Amino acid sequence: MAIEKVKAYFKKYNMENRIQEFDVSSATVELAAGDTKIDNSKYKKQFGTKAKMLSPQEVETKVGHVCKGW
Repeated sequence: MAIEKVKAYFKKYNMENRIQEFDVSSATVELAAGDTKIDNSKYKKQFGTKAKMLSPQEVETKVGHVCKGW
């Protein structure tokens, strides 16, 4: 998804100032996460549910981006 498309989407929710751009790639899950792991107990305390991966259908519905290659 092009950064301009993301900015336009976020602007609808007054969140365009939350976008961060980095010099290093985050094109894959491995690159984006690096050595960072979710602290499951902190996540559950904050959000009241266990962390889980979204299904391809949930990604499209919630984010508006189609998952390819699943």
